[in-house]
Amino acid sequence: MKYLISFLLLIFLLSACSTTKQKSTTGAKFGDRSVTAINPNHFATNDNLLIKASLSINFPGQKNSASSTIEIAGLDSLLIKITAFLGISVGQLYATPNEFIMNNNFESTTYVGIPSEENIMKAAFIPFSYNDLVCILKSIPTQNISEYKYRTENNVFEYLDANKRELIYFNNFFISKIVRFDKKGNEIFSVEYSDFATFGEKKLAKKISVRFMQQGGNIAINYSDIQFKATPTSPMKIVKPRSYKLQEF
Repeated sequence: MKYLISFLLLIFLLSACSTTKQKSTTGAKFGDRSVTAINPNHFATNDNLLIKASLSINFPGQKNSASSTIEIAGLDSLLIKITAFLGISVGQLYATPNEFIMNNNFESTTYVGIPSEENIMKAAFIPFSYNDLVCILKSIPTQNISEYKYRTENNVFEYLDANKRELIYFNNFFISKIVRFDKKGNEIFSVEYSDFATFGEKKLAKKISVRFMQQGGNIAINYSDIQFKATPTSPMKIVKPRSYKLQEF
C-alpha cells in the first residue's frame, strides 16, 4: 500500500507544479511544422478539471489498485480523493504550489509540508521532479519544446543536459512515448501514452503507463472521464482529523 499512498503525492506534483514552468509554444520543428502549433492543447494549463481515473501500481512486494477523483482549480490548487475496493477511502490530498496536506487513512497519519524535490523523494520514493510529474499527467514535454533537437534519422526529439538525456516520440503530433536516461546512459523511467480520446474540445491520452527501470515497478493510469468546469465543484481544502498523527516535511 506504500506506493498507492505515495501516488497521491505524485499526482499532486504533476498538477499543482504546472504553475512553476510555462511551456514555450515556439521553437522545435516536426518536419516543416511546429509541434505546438499543430497541437496547442497539450500546453493548456488554466482549465478547471474534474478527472475520474483508475490507478494500478505494481512494484516488488507491492501490487495495488484504486479509483480516484482529481480536481484541479486552474493553477491554484488541487484536491484528490482515492478509494480502494468497495469504496474504502484510502486518503485525500489538498495541495497548492507552496504547501500540501495529505491524510493517509490506512496509517491514520496526516502529512504536511512544502512541495520541495527533497520532500517528494522522502514521501514517494519515485525518481520524478515536480515538472516531470506535471508533464506526464498532461501529456506534454518535460522541457520547453524549443530546448529539444529533432533527430531526423530516427524521428525523435532529444533533450540533453549535464545530468540527463530524454527522448520524445510523437504519433500524429501527440506524444506517444518519453524515455529518460541518466548521465551514464541508464534508463530512469519511460512513459507510454495510448487510447487517445476527445474530452470537451481537447484530445488527451486515456491510458498512461510509467515504467521505473531501476525500481522494477510500473504505474498505470486510466482516465475514464475528464470534465472542464467553469468553477471548482467542491471545497478545495481538507483538514487533519484530530486523532491522526502528524508528520511534517
